Amino acid sequence: MATPTRAAIYSQIQAVVDLLEEWRKFGKVNAKNLISMFNSIQTISAGDYVPNIQSVLAAYRQNAAINISPTVVAAFLRPLLQTLCKSVIGRGDPNNDASMHFEIYKYFRDNGQRVQSRNITYGTPFAGSSNVGNNQIIRLAKDQYNFNIENTFLDQKRILCVSDYQTGTQRGNEIFTVQGQTPAIDDLERSGSGFSGFLQAKTTDDSMLFNASWTYFTGDATNPTAITNWTSTDLSGAAITMSSSFATLDSTNYFRSAPSDQAATSYAIKLVASQRLSQKLSVKGTKLRSDRPYLLAVAWNAAVYSGQGTLTFRMGNTNRTVTITGATGWNVTLIPTPVGSFAQQSCWPRLFETDDMSISIDFSRSSGSVLIDDILLLEGQITDGTFAWCIPNSTTTGWVPSKMNDVYTYADLAASDSKIQKYLWWGFGAYWPHSVSSSITLSDP
Repeated sequence: MATPTRAAIYSQIQAVVDLLEEWRKFGKVNAKNLISMFNSIQTISAGDYVPNIQSVLAAYRQNAAINISPTVVAAFLRPLLQTLCKSVIGRGDPNNDASMHFEIYKYFRDNGQRVQSRNITYGTPFAGSSNVGNNQIIRLAKDQYNFNIENTFLDQKRILCVSDYQTGTQRGNEIFTVQGQTPAIDDLERSGSGFSGFLQAKTTDDSMLFNASWTYFTGDATNPTAITNWTSTDLSGAAITMSSSFATLDSTNYFRSAPSDQAATSYAIKLVASQRLSQKLSVKGTKLRSDRPYLLAVAWNAAVYSGQGTLTFRMGNTNRTVTITGATGWNVTLIPTPVGSFAQQSCWPRLFETDDMSISIDFSRSSGSVLIDDILLLEGQITDGTFAWCIPNSTTTGWVPSKMNDVYTYADLAASDSKIQKYLWWGFGAYWPHSVSSSITLSDP
């Protein structure tokens, strides 16, 4: 048998997707569709034998819905993916869906191949008006190659606190359920996703750094001689001998305690002179996963001691500088930024990692002092394909942990979903490199 060309395989994918999409439309979308015809039959109630038709309708509908179930979609498309890997790409295990999608994604990325994007508008989680806690939920919907993460359900999500300090978890480690909307009876209607997942709030006990809230030091709080696991230098990188001339530990004006802290060991570090504090990931033996994004979040306060100047936070080769002069309350700075716009692919290790990389804080002082507390280096948690972090928000009144029934909501929506990409997600939970309108090489049928 002749080896099929890429164009021929693309045509077959289009034909299969066209069949699946037309069946879906016949199920619910078309003016004359299966659901409306089922409903018309079910309204007939007269006659002794009419109830018998209900079981027939149920079986008929079940069989119709199976035709666009994820299992059938995958079975339809899998032979074409196997053929694409064997005859065009030359890589990928034909008996392993994940292996094939990895190789196809790489092939598309490296060779300028694109499918039509689902063109999703990703929602920002908004806190409920009655929330007690003042955490924030940060989302990331970009992968490391700057493509939108499109293997996600399109509906409204609710993030609900189901466990707090009083009901089974540590303060600051509250547990949330992530719930999609109620699904329809079967895939013919496919309304709400029925998605269910979990998200956990994070503290410095979860940070991928040692001594992330300044609990440990030598000397005493008023005159520390070293900050355990942190290297102290001037801004040029020359070593300094830590003392009260550079920093003290403040047990009164700190942001929050870690669950592992005792009240007497909760501190913020007060920087009183220009300096750099840094910690290599190798200190804790931290290893980054290439398939996960990472976020650095730092809490700081310049108001208590009238700090003026700048703070620069570095995570490998990405950094952010903030002016602290005139800032009020506790501020939580995110690195990289702006994560909340979903457009920050720099959260992925391939874009920020360096050899034997460090996390560092530079204080360039004009006058006064600045307090630094939480240093959170965290891996993103998967939530319906995309990634999320639940961490403290900036606040002028102090951090308050989340409580039972605190809630956040957001919606991922698309005015007009694509076809090929949609069925790749529906059948395999996968997506390929894509474009909204230009440079599309495998177009929707």
